[in-house]
Amino acid sequence: MKNEELLTIPSYHDLVKQYHRHTDREAAILAGSFVEAFTEKFLREFMKDHKDIDSLFKGYGPLATFAARIDLAWGFRYISDIEKNNLTCIRKIRNHFAHHPAETSFAHSEAKKSLAILSTSRPIPDSDGGTYTETNPRMQYLFAVSLVIASMYNTMLRLRKMKTLSTGIVQKSPLESISESKPNSDSEASHE
Repeated sequence: MKNEELLTIPSYHDLVKQYHRHTDREAAILAGSFVEAFTEKFLREFMKDHKDIDSLFKGYGPLATFAARIDLAWGFRYISDIEKNNLTCIRKIRNHFAHHPAETSFAHSEAKKSLAILSTSRPIPDSDGGTYTETNPRMQYLFAVSLVIASMYNTMLRLRKMKTLSTGIVQKSPLESISESKPNSDSEASHE
């Protein structure tokens, strides 16, 4: 199975169940890596379907890093300031857990500084007219990951709907497997 096939909302729901069985370190790294890969998938929605696009995301390509993907998505206004902030914090937290083996807890790590900046660490309105504040640092992180994935996914759906309306060609839903046949990149390039 290709990695891209795992980048779906149902596969993310499956991963969320696993996060609750993992250590803080494992959950931080796995969730952060998922959102990094999903950010690549998100950016590809705005790009042409051509084999040369792959080089942008690999090796020394300009979008090979999570930070570069975040900056580009924000710079082109594909994501909001809040989403950029959340993604940047998620990246920093993921990197912290990956590179600091002695500190393995959300509650006792340098990651706490980034956690305090996440939008999910602030009070949110509840259904009774009051507010709710998530105090569990691990849940703040995982909620932030879920929020940015949901937002990017909704943007992908809107983009596909606009493409369908403008071309009359029904675009594949992000939930569909991307392993299905894609348009021939070579024939597309020859018509340019």
